[in-house]
Amino acid sequence: MISSAQPQFRRPTLAGISLFCVLAFCCLVDSPIKLRYVGTSGLGIGTFAIAGAMWAIFFLRPVLPRRVLQCLLFLLFFQLYDASTMLWASTGMDGVQLLTVGVAFLGLMVVCARETSLDPQVGHQIARMLLATSVVSVLLYWWIIYSDKKLGGGADDLIAPRSFALFALIVVAVALSRWRGRHRSKLAAFLPLAWAVIVTFTVALSMSRTALVSCAALFPLSIFLRLDKKSFALGTAVLLIGGAMFVTAIFSYQPLYDRFFAFDASMKVGGVAINASGRTQIWDLLLRNVRGDWPFGKGVASSEILVRNHFNKKGYEIAQPHNDYLRFYYDTGVVGLGLWLIFASGFFIRTFSNLRRSIRNQSDDYPLHVAALLAFAAVSWSMLTDNSVCYSFVMMPLAIVMGCSLGAEGFSRMRT
Repeated sequence: MISSAQPQFRRPTLAGISLFCVLAFCCLVDSPIKLRYVGTSGLGIGTFAIAGAMWAIFFLRPVLPRRVLQCLLFLLFFQLYDASTMLWASTGMDGVQLLTVGVAFLGLMVVCARETSLDPQVGHQIARMLLATSVVSVLLYWWIIYSDKKLGGGADDLIAPRSFALFALIVVAVALSRWRGRHRSKLAAFLPLAWAVIVTFTVALSMSRTALVSCAALFPLSIFLRLDKKSFALGTAVLLIGGAMFVTAIFSYQPLYDRFFAFDASMKVGGVAINASGRTQIWDLLLRNVRGDWPFGKGVASSEILVRNHFNKKGYEIAQPHNDYLRFYYDTGVVGLGLWLIFASGFFIRTFSNLRRSIRNQSDDYPLHVAALLAFAAVSWSMLTDNSVCYSFVMMPLAIVMGCSLGAEGFSRMRT
């Protein structure tokens, strides 16, 4: 069995208190965007403050295991190149806001990696904090559904449905990772699983298709990641049963069916027409306009500006490319997209290697690596049809989860 660390009292540190504040801010999802000060939303101000604070905390004690630095090297190159594109693109606050999310993403990752490399129990504490603060998000969203008297809601709600669903991906990933660890009692194992089910059900109420498919897929994937025959058999059974239930729900509930197959059914997956919600028009626009700038891109946030200006003239409120890989290609060219893909591939390979080591050694850091793999896989999938990289309430908790995994690797290697 894989061990899972038990709660122990530790004196709070500056980094620990700061990370709790970050998670408390993220659990509000996009609701701070309704607050504005000097033309900037509360979400933007909070993200900017967190980005600065995390780097300040890191440089108070700038130590990081070499292998963690190696894994983050291409992410650093990506962020530097992303920022350098502003030299030839005047994208104003759009570019600054997108860069701020990236700076916060990298800063949170290095702080969490450092803290966990010094004491791996910090990673488990952070996971528990994330699950605890996520209760606020779920209760807020249930209140919104109750107030609206309808499912799916709208962009004008306190928390937008798609925003909540993308944030929930991280919560489900962490909850399932805690479930897959070893516990002293059946109740301790049941609680994170029950919470994952509740959050996934709430995502279904949001009517967000990509997030719902991702959350559902995380259940069998979390079982597969034990990497033994029994887990493969159980995971396959869960996949088949869950898939049958999922298909039944789609064809039994008309609004959910319409979300998948009605309206703008211009995108085909395996020969099946899927409701693209206008995405194919956005993607065609970006691909037509990239022209000769494909090697180095048109500059950070250029895709947002093009989409917003083009569709606003037609009376549509669309301001994002709804595909982050296409965003990287348009904004930073093949160079930027390549740097991101190298970082992502390297992280998946390293974390999977750490997962195998933790299984082999039956070490405490197993849930940390499962959480990182599940969360990064879910967000990477969502990036195909959504705008996850521009949402700080998605990228910041993701960075925390990924950083804890990298730090646990550094700790275990220093111990050996």
